[in-house]
Amino acid sequence: MYTVLGSSGFIGSQVLARLHHKNCNVYAPSREETIKLKNKRLGNIIYCIGVTSDFREKPRETFAAHITLLSRILARNFCTSVTYLSSTRVYKMREDTREETPLLVAPLDRDDVYAISKLAGESFLLTSGIPAKIIRLSNVYSPIAPDFASGNFLDSVMYSAALYGKVTFQTTSASAKDFIHLADAVDLLFSIAESSKTGIFNLASGRNTSNATLGRALSACGVFVEFTATVKEWRFPRIRIEKLAEAFGRPKHNLIADVPVLLEKYRQYIRDVDKKRVYHG
Repeated sequence: MYTVLGSSGFIGSQVLARLHHKNCNVYAPSREETIKLKNKRLGNIIYCIGVTSDFREKPRETFAAHITLLSRILARNFCTSVTYLSSTRVYKMREDTREETPLLVAPLDRDDVYAISKLAGESFLLTSGIPAKIIRLSNVYSPIAPDFASGNFLDSVMYSAALYGKVTFQTTSASAKDFIHLADAVDLLFSIAESSKTGIFNLASGRNTSNATLGRALSACGVFVEFTATVKEWRFPRIRIEKLAEAFGRPKHNLIADVPVLLEKYRQYIRDVDKKRVYHG
């Protein structure tokens, strides 16, 4: 039996759909039900609850989602294992991104609220005695079902490209990060969840995509691309996926190859929104 917590979110909804497709016995409580869970046998928990793009403005909610609620659920209920969605953001201050690498955080830095709360959740599970699979997930994208409302970097870029035919990058052309296709993320997540292996697993593409590379792909689709004169550079370390690849295989997709399809999805979304405005106008 599987219990998906956070099944209404971008990742959680896809996890739930995959479980139904596989005809698994699955329980997906609503947000209200999740808060009240008590004395239930939850089987294998897949914990997808989290605060994402607005964590800086909501530190209390972020810690509550990533550790407090998790702790309460495990104290009041019974489970066989927990698969916990963490983030590769925890490697922000490290070049060595192997799963066993000791990590650094800055408690006074508002940008580190997310990483600190995720690491607290990881530490709690890994020392709880419960079989735990920690999934440090990279930046997920989907050319089939984009998360139009996410407000993250790639969403902002694609939305601007689709709406205006123009993208102005606010970070340098050398700035780069890792992106993983949603289908790859869900496939590999299930492989980990279903296995007897426990511990920490990086779930990423294993390669960084720079703004320059993304810009060239957009230019090839007819989008005007520019970089502002005064911009900062962020460059995340390349995520190591040897442990993942050896046990479960490598991701199959590549963001750059998917840019044309992803851009068209955003263009279609904008056309649909405009039609609704006209209809309701």
